[in-house]
Amino acid sequence: MPRLLLLTLASMIAIQAPNFSQATQNPAEIPAQPMQSLKVFLQRFDADLKDQFVAGFADLNGDGRLEAVVYLTSSGWCGSGGCTTLVLVRDADSWRLLTKITVTRPPIRVLSKKSKGWRNLGVWVQGGGVQPGYEAELQFDGKTYPANPSMNWGRRATRNADGKTLIAPTTAILSPDDDTAWKSVWSDWRSEVRRQCPSHHIEWIADGGYDALVDGFAQTLPLATQEKIAQIADYSYRCSYEQAGFSCEMAVHLDAFIRLGLLKQFASYGCGHWKCVEPAVCTRSSR
Repeated sequence: MPRLLLLTLASMIAIQAPNFSQATQNPAEIPAQPMQSLKVFLQRFDADLKDQFVAGFADLNGDGRLEAVVYLTSSGWCGSGGCTTLVLVRDADSWRLLTKITVTRPPIRVLSKKSKGWRNLGVWVQGGGVQPGYEAELQFDGKTYPANPSMNWGRRATRNADGKTLIAPTTAILSPDDDTAWKSVWSDWRSEVRRQCPSHHIEWIADGGYDALVDGFAQTLPLATQEKIAQIADYSYRCSYEQAGFSCEMAVHLDAFIRLGLLKQFASYGCGHWKCVEPAVCTRSSR
C-alpha cells in the first residue's frame, strides 16, 4: 500500500463514510516542505483560492517522492456535479500540474491497483444529473489521469475496492436511517425558536413552508454568504435519497446555518415573519 499523508487546509468537517477505508495520519509526520511549497504553488495557480482546498499526499508511482492530490472547494471550482481535483507532481522545489479532474466529490481514494505504474484513483461521482452516486476508478494512461470521471473513461470501481482514503468527505449524506445527524440539527433549531418566540410555534412549519422560510432568509444575506450556505448544504447531493418533500433540504440548510454561526439570525428571521396556530398551519407576514 502507498504511504499516505493527509493534510486539511480548509475549514471543513471530515466524517467517515460507510464502505470506504480511512487513512490515518499523525500530524507530526506531515512534511513541512511539501505543505509550504504547495501553498505557494496554489496561490500562483489561483490567487483567489486562498485556503479553500483540501490536500493529501501519496507516492502514486512508487518513485519514493510524494505526489499531491488537491480538492478545490471554492465556488469558482465547484458546481452541481462536484468540485475540481488536481493531481500534482514535484518539480524541483515546486509543483507541476499532471491532471485537472472535474466533477469530483470525496471520498478521494488511492486504490491498490496500478495502471502504467501509477496507482488508480477512486473519486465519488454524483449530482449534475448523475443519480445515484458511484465511485469512479481513474486509471493512468502513461501521461495523465482522466479529466472527467463521469465520462466513459472513468469506469465504475468494483464495490469496496481495496484502497486508502486520501481525502475524506466534507459533508454527510443525510438519510432516514441517520438518526444522529437528523436529531442534532432539528433539536438545535427547535430549541432556538422556542427560546426566541415560543408563542409563534414556527417549529410547526412543514414541507413547502421550509422552502419559503429558507429562501426568504437567504435573500437577506450577502451573496458571498449565500454561496457558502449553498456549498455546505449541497442538498442535491446530501438529500439524493429524498423522493418528495422538503424535510432533508431544511435539515441540510440548518446544518449550514449552524456551521456558519447563523442559526440565531435564521430563527430571528423566522420569528419575525412566521406564525403557526397548529402543525403545518402557518401564516407568513410581510414584515
